[in-house]
Amino acid sequence: MANRYIFQIALLLCITTALAESYTLDQSQQKSSILVCQDLLNQLNGSATDCLKQRMNSKIPEEIKNPQLLQKEDLVLVTYELFQQIFGIFSRNFSRTSWNETIVEKLLMELYQQKNQLKTTVEEIIKETNDIWGNKHILNLKKYYFSLMRYLKANKYSSCAWIIIKTEIIRNFVYLDKLISYFSN
Repeated sequence: MANRYIFQIALLLCITTALAESYTLDQSQQKSSILVCQDLLNQLNGSATDCLKQRMNSKIPEEIKNPQLLQKEDLVLVTYELFQQIFGIFSRNFSRTSWNETIVEKLLMELYQQKNQLKTTVEEIIKETNDIWGNKHILNLKKYYFSLMRYLKANKYSSCAWIIIKTEIIRNFVYLDKLISYFSN
């Protein structure tokens, strides 16, 4: 009986190591992609100083700010979810912003590529854990991004609301970079 548990633990360690190695290969490309996304967001016109009257009280989950609180599998899942949620937000109606559609399309393409790169690793983690939907870190992220969407909707997708969201997403990329950097340590 004890041998069976030892075997299961050994198997889990092997899978975790394999996932870590496959994810490590993609980190430099992801860091580069984050810089590209930040640059694209900065190219979109509008500054938060133009919209000082509109504030947002959403706070990114604490574990995203402090990646040392996460296990390696959670780091991968959270990274994927960040790309997924940011992609979802910028797939929305931004027509009131007068943003250059080509820049937004490039941003969406960059985010889509990063999601796809992580997809296989995420699927392997889900297969092993059998419970991504119960992951508290993912649930916290979904609540956070839901609050961003509520903010946009409550402000009728106005130009200022989008600028505030854009500023928040730029900050998200800083945290995303920290997550990826932490993973390599």
